[in-house]
Amino acid sequence: MPMHGDETCREAGASSEAPSSGTACSPLSGADDRETVPSPGDGAASSSSVRPPLRLEALTVFPEMFEPIMSTSIMGRARRAGIFEFEAHDLRDWTHDHHRTVDDAPFGGGQGMLMKPAPFYEAIDDLCPQDDPACVVFFTPTGERFNQKLAQQLSQESRILFVCGHYEGMDERAYRLATRCVSIGDYVLTGGELAALVVCDAVVRLLPGALGDDDSARFESFSDDGLLEYAQYTRPASYRGMDVPPVLLSGNHANVDRWRKADALVRTCELRPDLIAGARLTDRERFVAARVRERLEVGGSSREALVEFAYAALR
Repeated sequence: MPMHGDETCREAGASSEAPSSGTACSPLSGADDRETVPSPGDGAASSSSVRPPLRLEALTVFPEMFEPIMSTSIMGRARRAGIFEFEAHDLRDWTHDHHRTVDDAPFGGGQGMLMKPAPFYEAIDDLCPQDDPACVVFFTPTGERFNQKLAQQLSQESRILFVCGHYEGMDERAYRLATRCVSIGDYVLTGGELAALVVCDAVVRLLPGALGDDDSARFESFSDDGLLEYAQYTRPASYRGMDVPPVLLSGNHANVDRWRKADALVRTCELRPDLIAGARLTDRERFVAARVRERLEVGGSSREALVEFAYAALR
């Protein structure tokens, strides 16, 4: 049952444009337009400056899968603080037979059962009236690849409804309801619920106030400059012969920042060179990245030596 982040059995391959839909995404706004959401009871911000909580919802045959994750750790704290809301809807509530059937055999034969289109259409008709639209996200191998840029775009929405497929897949006509079709990777999952949780986690981390320190998300991998995040260390400074780079203990913030940029450049050149072309780098940083890649191709240089080279070259 091949699928990418969902048990939706469509042809795998290159990403496709999301199908048109009668349910429109709300307009995307720039990140700078977002205001930090205070905790409940915080009167520091006026009601006019506070963005309403992001409404996250899932349409699924297994609504019980979501609550343990949505009420735990960072997502749980952000939810309790009113930064986002979550609700899972049981797709079987939009069936009309005694067995609450959501699937049937595919026309033309084949393995497994397909999810029928009618429950999806009836559910979205009820859940997304014209006066309360949502960005409707389906998971499919033919969808656009999920990455940090897409997570940032989705974090600007006011309401997102994740439609979770299951079984062998779903009737092709159901995809006409999608605002966006998304793939979280080239591998097979049992259903779209786990894919929806992955996307929810990535999106919630980007909401102001979710991490406590809004700079935390900006300096993570794939954020801000598009590089992998630099290596980080904590106490003790020396452990089993492994020492923290001395510059990080120097107290010189300019040198620490330069070392971190050097380490991020080396890490990305070594582990994800495909990210370099699209990274937001200065001319000097791009020049240093090119020299690091040349040294990687030749071989013989340790990672530490490459970071030292990049650190000196960025001076």
